[in-house]
Amino acid sequence: MSSLAVFPATYTLLGMMIIGMTLSQVTLSAWDSRFVATCVGLRYLMWPLVMLVAVLVLQWVSPLSTELAMALLLIGVVPMAANVVVVAMELGIQPQKVR
Repeated sequence: MSSLAVFPATYTLLGMMIIGMTLSQVTLSAWDSRFVATCVGLRYLMWPLVMLVAVLVLQWVSPLSTELAMALLLIGVVPMAANVVVVAMELGIQPQKVR
């Protein structure tokens, strides 16, 4: 149980290392403006709107608690998990485009 006390700091450090390993492979020739614009649009515009509509529909169908509604909305605005980068690195499918 004492090792769990340092878990958050260790998890953060490992996450930063994974992101750094991915960024070290990024070159300017790999930059794809259309892909980046599409990802930003989907991630920061479309996905929060989808989550908002989902919460409104769920509240219309059956009442949600305020805490659950806020948790669902929070899922819609938090950044993507770093484990997607790890999977892309392992599979060799352009990890520089995953972030």
